Amino acid sequence: MVNKKTSQNARFLKCIRNAKRFGYPKMQSIFEYTKLCFVHNKQGYIKTLEAVIAIVIILIFTFAVTPKPTPSYQLPSSVENAQNYILEEIAGDDDVRAAVMEFDPESSEEAYGLINDIVATNLPTGYAYTIGICIESACSSNATSIAEDRSVYTAEAMIGSYGVVDTAPRIVRIWMWRKPQIA
Repeated sequence: MVNKKTSQNARFLKCIRNAKRFGYPKMQSIFEYTKLCFVHNKQGYIKTLEAVIAIVIILIFTFAVTPKPTPSYQLPSSVENAQNYILEEIAGDDDVRAAVMEFDPESSEEAYGLINDIVATNLPTGYAYTIGICIESACSSNATSIAEDRSVYTAEAMIGSYGVVDTAPRIVRIWMWRKPQIA
């Protein structure tokens, strides 16, 4: 069996003989031959390293160019259809419209009652809701504490009065979320 050290020495001596034969006879020391032979013997490692670097570059380019999947947070069609229909009903009913325009945050419950009747009859199965009538655009609801860890879907409509100029329009907002599953 040939020793590994012996085979390395044999390859080194063969490299030196080839270097002298192919035009490197003017080298002054064994170190110059050693440098030449080791660089020559390591070309396989360098080519392998080049191939690995090329593969890494191709992978980086591929991951950079391919489109990333975006999470879809789309409004369920049943909720969208229900919200649109409810808001059209509120805007089209003169009694509800008048109650919304006469809404007073401290004393008026009539508008909430009329809107609740419309929403309750048209609410998609498995969803809960809350409504808000806002005098200003900044209007909040307690739905965030009720619907914790759930997607809350909101829709709004601006309700104005027929021909009455001095009353500011009101904003009716509906917040809907999926009811918790009871196990």
